[in-house]
Amino acid sequence: MLKTILSTTSILIITACSTTPITVSTGSIVPEHLIYEKNIVKQNDDPSKGNITILRDAGFTGAACSYDITLNNKKIFSIQQNQYLTIALEPGEYFLGASTGGGLCPNTQLTQDVNLKAGENREYRISISSNFQHMFTRQK
Repeated sequence: MLKTILSTTSILIITACSTTPITVSTGSIVPEHLIYEKNIVKQNDDPSKGNITILRDAGFTGAACSYDITLNNKKIFSIQQNQYLTIALEPGEYFLGASTGGGLCPNTQLTQDVNLKAGENREYRISISSNFQHMFTRQK
């Protein structure tokens, strides 16, 4: 009986430490004061451009840390938990990054190479696993 209680408690503690995925319908858009390159924020559907949506999970773990999102090593916006932003770009190759650091936040640099096509829609998720690993993964 004690073994069952300890196992259940351990599982609850471990799963409580990971973050929860959001969608564009459940999250909040990044506020304007955290957007540094306003000209690339998606305004309307332009079939000649590709779109990239960055989604930051919700959850207690890492809540105090914001991530700086970079495009070709230039900071374009910052994102906090439960937020997302869609950017529209010309087709081409890009170097997309998500980094955090300072205060109690770990120094983390996560990157993705992107070859974006016209009309393409991509999503990338920023999350923290139950073992506190920071991840920046393509979702679609």
